[in-house]
Amino acid sequence: MPQKPMSIEWLVERAGEFGLDGIQLADNLFPETFSDSRCMEIGVFAKDKGIELQWGFDGWDREKIDRMMEICQLTGSGLLRGVFGPEFVDGFSGDNAILTACRKEIDILIPKLEKNGIVLALENHFDLSLPLLRQLVSSYDRPEIRVCLDTTNALGQLWRPLDVVQYLAPLSTSMHFKDFTVKKVIGGYEIMGVAIGAGDQNCYEILQQALKINPEMEICIELGTPRPDGEAPYVENEIKDVNHSIEVTKTLLKRFYEEISL
Repeated sequence: MPQKPMSIEWLVERAGEFGLDGIQLADNLFPETFSDSRCMEIGVFAKDKGIELQWGFDGWDREKIDRMMEICQLTGSGLLRGVFGPEFVDGFSGDNAILTACRKEIDILIPKLEKNGIVLALENHFDLSLPLLRQLVSSYDRPEIRVCLDTTNALGQLWRPLDVVQYLAPLSTSMHFKDFTVKKVIGGYEIMGVAIGAGDQNCYEILQQALKINPEMEICIELGTPRPDGEAPYVENEIKDVNHSIEVTKTLLKRFYEEISL
């Protein structure tokens, strides 16, 4: 935790300066502890700056999720990204038991999501297998339950990013778009996040295929900047990577839309 954390307002302003349409805020902020007045303050500030807010949670806790849905309402957000988490999934044995337990939880949320116009976007993370996640979301076939497609997370399940895109894009409402490098080390491989376009994956092909399958999917730039020992270099490096990633992504998006208009 930095000695002087940057405010959400600071991040909203930077997003506007970078020419982004919105930001996704998640667990490191502990948003469930915010007061109603603080949430409304954030929502008004973001709206004034023309920035859409999306929220996220990690780990399945009904009380926390209920509060996150309230925060979506208070801030004018229509998307809540979530994961069940290993702690939830590991409590069940076999895919059928996991699927049943997940459906039970989602069934409780659907009336609230529908009433408040909120989409729950379940991210392919480090809990559900991709086939199980697709089966779960497909079984609902409704706009409130969708996927937040992460292009890199499934490397842990030995899925290539492009294969993940083709598998989950039809069910996705947003995509965590990022790049990485793979380095051979003693006893295995080291996967490190880098600025988009600076890594080993074919960023344009991934973006092209994702939007070809699902043109309505939002593209969310996500970075995994390596953390040095001190705070200052980390902030400077991250801002540099953000700027680079935004410029590359804009170029790729422009190229995609120019090609489909021909």
